[in-house]
Amino acid sequence: MPETPKTPLPLVSFIIVARNAESHVRRLLNEFLVQDYPSPCRELIFVDGASEDGTRLAAQEFTQHHPELTITILDNPQKTLAPGWNLALRAARGEIVCRLDAHASMPPDYLRQGVAILTALEKEKVVCVGGPMLTQGQGTWGRSIAGVLSSPFGVGNSPFRYDRRPGFVDTVPFGLYWKWVFDQVGLFREDLVRNQDLELHARIRDRGWRFYLTPELRTTYFSRATISSFMRQAFDNGYWVMLTWRQSRWRHLVPFAFVGGMAGVGVASLTWPSARLCLYGLSAFYAGLAFLFATKTARQQGYWPYLLTMPPLFFLLHLSYGLGSWWALLSRLLRCKVNGGGDRKTQR
Repeated sequence: MPETPKTPLPLVSFIIVARNAESHVRRLLNEFLVQDYPSPCRELIFVDGASEDGTRLAAQEFTQHHPELTITILDNPQKTLAPGWNLALRAARGEIVCRLDAHASMPPDYLRQGVAILTALEKEKVVCVGGPMLTQGQGTWGRSIAGVLSSPFGVGNSPFRYDRRPGFVDTVPFGLYWKWVFDQVGLFREDLVRNQDLELHARIRDRGWRFYLTPELRTTYFSRATISSFMRQAFDNGYWVMLTWRQSRWRHLVPFAFVGGMAGVGVASLTWPSARLCLYGLSAFYAGLAFLFATKTARQQGYWPYLLTMPPLFFLLHLSYGLGSWWALLSRLLRCKVNGGGDRKTQR
């Protein structure tokens, strides 16, 4: 009896978009090298955003040392992520595309598992698969920042940050996509500096297509190690979420409501004693929740300094994120007023 011919594996285009990330890029390139997905069935597209360190040199050296791999290096003069991803998508030849941030890490079976799961779920209208993201940091503050970003109290209902159960979700990090989906919904919006993936995923969901989270596709993300960079990232995320609020989930707007509510009660407390009592009560309730979730994380990871470091970091995350959202709203209103009520339409 003749053997049934095997279905050829799809070509996977693996995308790295980076700027000034030399040390992380070298690690991620080596992780691409040791993937157990066959080399002839994958290509690497590396996009450098005018780096000022050895990021581009690292990609060039990797290309020279591994002529057996198909590698394309592109330049992104606009420097930001969305134009870089779009350059890579236009150059990609694969049926499937996979993109990882330079600060992320993947296991050796990531591409093989991802292709198998994406293919198996095609009839379920799944166009992108990904897995839970383990956040890691260095040093006391870096570890604490990672703990905050892995806690439901810190990031809200964001399953990929703390859940290990498989299922349909509204977004995944570092996903594997069918490339045809970009032909249907368009590329990343280049006018967005952050949250481009959230806006794109909203367009995909609007078409009725789905995202799937599976623990078989775990990745690691290396978070910021300093409080200042942590707050700056939170502020920027809050700012750009507000500019795309129609495509955002409710959890992204909670810090906006938190900051606005606390500020309103704080101002009212200057005049009304009852508002002052309300402010004290809300502050005590928030502090209690912060300490409760810090204790839970400390017990899970066996790292008790979290009890001192995580509660203030929770507050700084929510404050910075909320202030970013308020600044986006106020600056937009001021521009509308200056322009006589009109504003430039955002190009898609």
